[in-house]
Formats: sequence, C-alpha cells, structure tokens
Amino acid sequence: MRSVREKLHSSSGASLALALVFLLFCLMVGAVVLTAAASNVGRIRHQKDSQQDYLTVSSAARLLREELEGLTYTTGERRIVDEGPEGGTTNERFHSDLPAADTLAGLVRNLAEQVFRTQTDYVPHEGNLPEDVPLTVAAAGFDGVSVILSIDAGYNLAFICRLTDDSNSYPMTLSMPAQVSDQTVTTSYEDSYTEWEEVEGVPTEVTYTYTVTTTTRTVAVTWSGGVISKGG
Repeated sequence: MRSVREKLHSSSGASLALALVFLLFCLMVGAVVLTAAASNVGRIRHQKDSQQDYLTVSSAARLLREELEGLTYTTGERRIVDEGPEGGTTNERFHSDLPAADTLAGLVRNLAEQVFRTQTDYVPHEGNLPEDVPLTVAAAGFDGVSVILSIDAGYNLAFICRLTDDSNSYPMTLSMPAQVSDQTVTTSYEDSYTEWEEVEGVPTEVTYTYTVTTTTRTVAVTWSGGVISKGG
C-alpha cells in the first residue's frame, strides 16, 4: 500500500516532462538565433556589396572631375574683307581644324569645336550638336563603370556613370558647367595697287588705295566646379 502511495505522489515523471519542455524551448531559441545570425550575415554582405558599388561609381565620377577641372579650349572664326582689285574678296575660315579625340581632354575639345561650328557668325554652320558619346573610365579598379558623355549648346558637360553589369545600381551624374568668353575684334589697314590706264590719251600709272578689314571672333571655354549628384 505504501509503495502505491509513493508512486502516486512521485514527481519524477513531471520532472522529465519539464526537462523535455525546457530542452524544446532551448532548441527553438537556438534556431531563432541562428536564423537571425544568418540573416544578419546576408544583410551585411549585401550592404558591403552595395557600398562597394557606390564607392566604385562615385570614385569614377570624381576621377573624371579631377581630370577635367580647369580644362580650357579656345576656338573661333575669322572674316577678311579685301576691297582690292576686281571688286574685292571675302574670306571666311575657322581658326583651326577639329581637335583629335584620342584622350578625354581631346574628346571634350572635339565636342566643343563641333558645338561652336553650329553657332558661327561668319563661316556657314556645320552639322548639328554632337550626339551622346559612350566611353569607359580608363583607370585601375573602374573597369566595371560605363559612362555616357553629353554636351549642350552652352558647352556644359554631363557624364552619366553606371555599373556596367547593373545600370540601375547607384547611377551618378557629373555635371561640369562651362564658363564661356565670346569676344570679337575688328582691325583694318590700307593697301594699294597700281594699273596703267589711258589718261587723256597718255598711258599713266594710276594707284588705287583700298581697305582690308579683318574681323576675328574668339570663343574661350573653361570647365570647372563639377558637381556629382545621384541618379542618371
């Protein structure tokens, strides 16, 4: 009878059940902790990748700005009006040929010359405003950045920088404003020529004086104060 009573009042089964419940609780907590840790690792890795993408694109934009800060280009046109023999002549020409576009600075100057040639006062206009130009940033570590360069009628430059393999990841725009000086100078001088003419039946050497007028228009462009902004 006593042994039956002891069995009825024994708590060993309850202790075992409590231990099992506690063990299950610990397992659940552990699973939650491991899941959260794995999620944090993935988030940190994504943040690092995103930060690296941002730094790559922004560094490429800064490199472009450094290369072009203070860059200048001078162009222009000239008209020469010669009132000499045979009714005179008028000669109109550019200061120079299109610059070579084999470097970044050369490319920008080439585009600026094309813009100028659509806005001439004397020489007939040539072509249209340049189209956008795709290029790559030629520097170590920026192989994955592609750039689109554009120039407007005011010579202002815009570089849209993106990751080559993900154009939607942190696009940035470098804007390089242009300061433009447009000056015109006119000079003239007297020249002369002689002809033999019959004057009252007598061959006579006659001297004629005429004016040669040169009008020179010079346009100087300087790019500085580049601003980098998000988006493109």
